[in-house]
Amino acid sequence: MNLLLLAMDIFFLVLTNNTLVMGEKPVFVEPGDGSLPFSEAVRIGNILYLSGQIGFQSKSRLAHGFAKQFKAAMDRTQVILEENGSDFDCVIKATIMLRDMKNYKKMNLIISHFLRKTSC
Repeated sequence: MNLLLLAMDIFFLVLTNNTLVMGEKPVFVEPGDGSLPFSEAVRIGNILYLSGQIGFQSKSRLAHGFAKQFKAAMDRTQVILEENGSDFDCVIKATIMLRDMKNYKKMNLIISHFLRKTSC
C-alpha cells in the first residue's frame, strides 16, 4: 500500500474564553518538544488558529491506513486544544481535505466521536 504523507490535513478555528482587545498581538504556540519549524497554533484574542495535523503514530512514523491516520490527527488536535484551554466543543470551523473521497464515510464516523452538537 502506498501511503502519502499528505493524505489529509485538518485545520481548526477555535473560539476560546479570552476576550479580544484591539491591537492585541498574536501569541504563537510552539510544539512542546521544539521539533517542528512552525507554530502548532496562533492565538489572537479569543480565537485560536490551529496548524494542520497529519496522522503520525509516533514522532516520525505515519500511522498505517486512513482510519488510523485520521484518528491520530484528531487525537493530536485534541491535545493541542486542551493545552490551550479549549476543546472540540468550541470549534467554529474545521477544514478537512481528503485525498480520496472513498474515505468520506470513515472520516465522518471517526469525527463524530470528537465533534458533538454542543456550544462553547
